[in-house]
Amino acid sequence: MEFKPSLYQAALFHEIQEGQGNVVLEAQPGSGKTTTIVQSLELLSNSLQVLFLAFNTKIVEELRNRVPKHVNV
Repeated sequence: MEFKPSLYQAALFHEIQEGQGNVVLEAQPGSGKTTTIVQSLELLSNSLQVLFLAFNTKIVEELRNRVPKHVNV
């Protein structure tokens, strides 16, 4: 199944690719924050050092399987 971003996600992805500052993602539980972040990581250069923090061992293991290889979870 292909990921189709919402209008809000598309705006965030555009800012990540074209913006020059920081981006803050604030949303309600269950709204797709993790999916949005994981998709955002695909937009970043493999040469960047990226750290994705999670504070639950089960979530850490799940994220390791979902993020690009250049991302340290």
